[in-house]
Parts: sequence; C-alpha cells; structure tokens
Amino acid sequence: MARVTSISHRQSDARLRATSVLTSRFVEGDLDGALSVLDEMIAAYPERRHNHAYLRTMVLTLLGRTQEAVAEVRATVGAGGWWSRERLTEPEFEQLAAEPGYQDAVTAMAARSDQALAAAAAATASVREYAGVEPRAAVVALHMYGVTAEETAGIWAEAPGVASFVPESTYLNSDGAPGWDDPGLARRDVAVAVERARAAAPGLPLLLAGGSQGAATAMTLAAEGAFPEIRGVIAVVGACPPDAVVGPGSVPVFSIGGEADPMTLANQRAAHDALAAAGIAAELDEVADLPHIYPPDWAEWADRAVDFCLGS
Repeated sequence: MARVTSISHRQSDARLRATSVLTSRFVEGDLDGALSVLDEMIAAYPERRHNHAYLRTMVLTLLGRTQEAVAEVRATVGAGGWWSRERLTEPEFEQLAAEPGYQDAVTAMAARSDQALAAAAAATASVREYAGVEPRAAVVALHMYGVTAEETAGIWAEAPGVASFVPESTYLNSDGAPGWDDPGLARRDVAVAVERARAAAPGLPLLLAGGSQGAATAMTLAAEGAFPEIRGVIAVVGACPPDAVVGPGSVPVFSIGGEADPMTLANQRAAHDALAAAGIAAELDEVADLPHIYPPDWAEWADRAVDFCLGS
C-alpha cells in the first residue's frame, strides 16, 4: 500500500472550477455559453479531451445541432476514444440515432467500454494511506471522478485527527482517469480500503467519505449496508439520488455543498431532504462562493464533519 508523504497541491482545482462555471451555464439555460466554456476547457485540458467531447456532444445535441454532435462522436472514435455504456444510452442522444455514422460509432465505443471494464475487473485497487497524528477516526475517502487517489490523499492529509485510506478505482475512462462508474467494481475496490483500515487502525471508528462522484458512491454503499461497521458518511460537493440515500445501512451524513456549484447543490438538497424525512441524522452546510472543490479551509470542515458523524 502506498503511503502519503506530502500534501497535495490540488492540481485539479482549476479544472473543477471551470466545471462549476460550465454547470452553472446549464442551470441558467445558457447552452451557447456552456459550449464556449467547453471549448475553452478542451483547449486548456487536452488530457481530458474524450470526457469533454462527451459533454460537448450533449450540448450540441440539446442545441439541435445534431450533425455536429455526431461529428464529435465520430471524431472521438477516430482518436481512439470511447464513453461508457451509461453515457451512450443518455435519452438526449436518441435523436442522433438516424444520423449517418452514429450507430457504427456507438458500437465501437461500447466495445471499447467493455474492454475497459474487463481490464478493471482483472486489476486490484491500490490504496493511499496517511496515518495522521493521534487519530480519533479512520476514514475511507473516495476520490472524485477523474481525480487520482494521490491527490485526494493529499487533501485528506490536511484533516486533523484522521487516519485516511484512499482507494483508487480500477476503472479508468477513455482519458485514463479513474472513476466509480461501475457499482460492482466500486464496491469491490472500496472493500480493499476498508479491509486495510480495519487492519491498520483497529479500534478506531470507521467513516466513509467522498467528493463528487465519490460522495455519491460513499452514500450509496453506506445506505446499502455494504460495510456494516461504517459509523457515518462525509459527502463533499456530491450526493447520490434521493431514492438511493436511505437503506438498511443508513448512517449519519454530513454534507458540504457549494453555492457556486448549483447543479450539484440541488442534488445534495434532495438527498438531505430524503434523509431528514427518514429520520436519519443529516447536516448540509452550503458554503458561499464554493465551486465543485473541497473547501480551502478543509481542515476545519473535516474536523466538524468527523465530530458530527461520531456524535461528538
């Protein structure tokens, strides 16, 4: 298992801030503005070209520019890229079905997606560890979509009194970035970190945490009762659907949302309301001007979150 020796420089924050601007344009109904933001992101982050091409195809489709949307799909295939089957079956893309070349491109993408899942199934998740100073809790923290475990472990190294265990998903998207897209693989990969936390931090209460897609995955796994020893969930700028947040394993949930991240914040409010309606202890704090990133004063927020989950 890899150990964290230095604090991350949060190299993904600039890209995630741009993503917040993008989703804000969506919420405002400014699709032309969203397209402009995407073009800037594609130029600024060429290493994420295939993921951004998916978003660009979605915007073009919503704008009714179907031929351009299909051209984007075909260009992605031509560059060796692909998207997951879940993304390929987005209802918005149904209107592209009759466009020349679209079905062939989708078939090629689906085959590549299956190959990526097979490769992930044959791999073993790695775990980044940080022992902490006088830890009072062990936290299994799940990375955001497209953010490495190394970067995430650096962020969690800022949390006082926490021993952190950060697994990296074995599933890699077309850009080679990790994500929790497949529920079965996610459960298996997170279990590796849970087992490591049990062995390395016996006796400490165990929490599950995550950011963005990692937050949604953590909330879902906890509600399902995947790991019965989990005492609480810390969810940062992310939430699972409200119909998945309550289940046999439901535990207290502390959520942090950003007012500059309106699409995600709406999802977090819905999940929080579902928890409250079920009588499950939950807190949602909305941070002014926070985009789709961990708060800059993360150490203070993490301390509060752990207190809440432990009932301190």
